[in-house]
Amino acid sequence: MRDRPDAPTLLRAIARFLDKEARPAIARDPKAPPREPQALAFRVLVASHLAGLVASEMEAGPGLDRRELEGLVALLPDFVPPLADATSEVEPRRVHRAYAAELAARIRAGAFGPEALAAVRAHVLATLRAELAVTNPRFDPHANLP
Repeated sequence: MRDRPDAPTLLRAIARFLDKEARPAIARDPKAPPREPQALAFRVLVASHLAGLVASEMEAGPGLDRRELEGLVALLPDFVPPLADATSEVEPRRVHRAYAAELAARIRAGAFGPEALAAVRAHVLATLRAELAVTNPRFDPHANLP
């Protein structure tokens, strides 16, 4: 059996290399024209952040998606998504989008009473907190959101 790093670990290593080694080396290249190192260093910084973000999404994404879908199903117990086969990798995304679209439509239509609307709000805030914790690791998930 071969031991090798998983994809998120590799992406984090790439992000660390780009941020800690490549970007500083580019920024202080004495042979480069004056503006090019800054522009390239900025693009390397963006690439570093994107690699880190993809790694975070790969690690947390399936769990986040599952919890969000469970919340949507609980909020919309009478909704039957048009795509009943959720066995392939593509179908769960379609089912998730169908639930999210139905929730949005019901919110716009004013279909929720005060108690149900409070549950919807709690679900949306929990989903946003979870997503922000992935996209911005410095985000405090316990911060008071409106």
